[in-house]
Formats: sequence, C-alpha cells, structure tokens
Amino acid sequence: MKFKVISFFLISIFGFSDVLLGGARLNPSYDFFNTQKIGVNRLILSTQADFQTEKLKYYLDLFAESNLNSTEDYSWRTAQSKAFLQELYVEYSSDIVFVKLGKQATRWSDSWVLPSLDIWTARKYERLYLDPLAFQLTHSSGVSLSLSKEKWQLDLVSFFEVAEDSYPAILWQAPLEKESLNPGARFKYDLFGFQNYFVLARSLKRNQVGYGVNYAFEKWVPKMEMGYRENEQKNIFVKYKNSEFVSLGADIFIGKFTLTPQYILFTEDSDVDHVTQGLHYISLLYTKGIHELQFQEYANTYYKDLFWSFQYAITLKQKWSMALFYQEYEGGKGSFTGLVEEKTGGDFIGLKFQYFASLF
Repeated sequence: MKFKVISFFLISIFGFSDVLLGGARLNPSYDFFNTQKIGVNRLILSTQADFQTEKLKYYLDLFAESNLNSTEDYSWRTAQSKAFLQELYVEYSSDIVFVKLGKQATRWSDSWVLPSLDIWTARKYERLYLDPLAFQLTHSSGVSLSLSKEKWQLDLVSFFEVAEDSYPAILWQAPLEKESLNPGARFKYDLFGFQNYFVLARSLKRNQVGYGVNYAFEKWVPKMEMGYRENEQKNIFVKYKNSEFVSLGADIFIGKFTLTPQYILFTEDSDVDHVTQGLHYISLLYTKGIHELQFQEYANTYYKDLFWSFQYAITLKQKWSMALFYQEYEGGKGSFTGLVEEKTGGDFIGLKFQYFASLF
C-alpha cells in the first residue's frame, strides 16, 4: 500500500508511469558542545531523497539547523538558525554517457584538504570544526557531461552559479566578480595502473590548470597533485595574479585502520608577502562492528595554526548513533583558527546523538 501511494504521488508530479522505487532518508540529530567560554545546543535535520525512471535519476539533499543559544554565542560561526540546499539535480545515464543538470557535487580532486583541484566545491568556514565535512561543503549549479570507458573518462562542465566560500559575519568578505559561463574539463586515463588526470577550468574569473596521479598497491594508494591558478578578480584581497600548489599523500589500509597523511606546499594570491606555506594533515580511522574511533590533525606551519580532534562513536540497532568527541585548536595572529580560539577558549568537548530513518 505504501509503495502504491508513493508511486501515485511521483506520477502526479512528474507525469510519468515508469517510476522505479528510490529512497528517502531523514537524519535528525542533537548536538551539545561545551567550551571554556560558551555552550552550544543545536538541532540538525539532514534529508536526502532519490528516485528514478529507466533513464533519469532525481536527487535532493537538504540541511537545516536550529541553534538554541543566544545570538552572540554564534558570532564566530553562522546565523542562529539556517536551512540550505546541498544538492538538487536530475541525471541521465546510458552505458557510457552521464549528464547532470542542477546543483551537484563535482569533485575533481583526490584530496579533501585545500588547496587542491577541487575547483567546483566551496567551504562554509563558519561551520569548520563542529560539523562533519559534508555539512561544510557547498556545490555549484549547472550542467555536467561525462563520457566513461574502461581505461579513460572525459568530464565537461559549464556552471552558471559557482559555489563560493563563506565566513562568519564578523569577517568582512569582498564581493567576487561573477561570470555567466564557468567552463571546465577533466581527462582521466589509466596508464600501466597509474591513474592520471588533467584539469583545465575557468571559475569566477580565475583560470586554473592542474595534474594528478595515483597508483593503487594492495595496502596503500600514494597520490600526488599539483595546480596553478591565474586570478583576474579585482578586489583588495588579490595581491598577486598567480598562485600554485603541490601535494603528496596516501591512503593506507592496515587491518581495520585507515590512515590518510598529506603534506602540501603552496602560495596564495591573497598573501601580502607571497611566501610558500606548508600544511600537513593526517586522519586515522578505526572501525570494528558498531564501534568507530577517529583522530584528525591539521596544521599550517606558516600561520602556526594547529587543530586536532578525537571522536568515539557507537551505532545501536543500525538506527541510533552516539558520539563523544574532544577538539583543540591554536591559531596564529590574524588567522581564522586564532579567531575561533579567542571566541571559544580553544577547546571543545561534546556529544552528538543521531537517528537514521528511511521513509521508503
């Protein structure tokens, strides 16, 4: 009976009768954090839904947050309550052709740490530290085309709305010059087991090129990535026209442990001195049954930024999850991490409760 009702609803809206059963997931959660200076209580609702016909797939991802504390406690983060659309797209697929239209996650990098070739994904820096990485990201809107064969893949995109980084309200942001056409291309191919990819793109009046490669051994996957950017934006933060980066990292698998170290050397076009900065990142994940342990560390050696966290999570009856975590961070003068340290006292201890529900 439930399936018939859902099918009738989808047919009524979209006007087709060949709907295949998809799914809808509702993930409410409650978070409590405590610091030396403030406490944070909030409710979060994350919702995903998808369904498909023979050739088309529809996908929706929504996020909403309600903060229960006073407004001043969030001056270093975001609005007291907020909802936004993570993704909303329709996808057509055949044997080798994939086309997406709408707001979509388009990642062209093997790294989650910036800088990288992840050109079309921006960060909500006001959500840094407290939120899972998926809630910190925002994606671009437009159309993408992928042609995929056994040994190679070609990705072409054109975005009319490019995702932009966002910061807490107490940090002033210069408006970016926008363009209606933001094209890009990536070509991936397998050469004797080496996975190579070349990137060429123009995004928000910035021309970007890059190259990456990785090789999968039995227990680990070393990876390298490099990129160059020419910035045509005109605002007070652009001090130099060009910037570049190179990163080395690996995914290492040892039993139930997953280790992901990475080191990056880079320059920034917004840096007054245009010096070469270095940062290192490491994540250690251990999973066994319903238990999960995770440790993360991140440091920028130039700004003397340091962040690390430890989390233990347990999942009960495959529907409930409870996590206990501790975070600590130190920031150099003028850095965003330093601002967070000043506002919060420098460390967090907290609890997360989450429920996983499938609506159909």
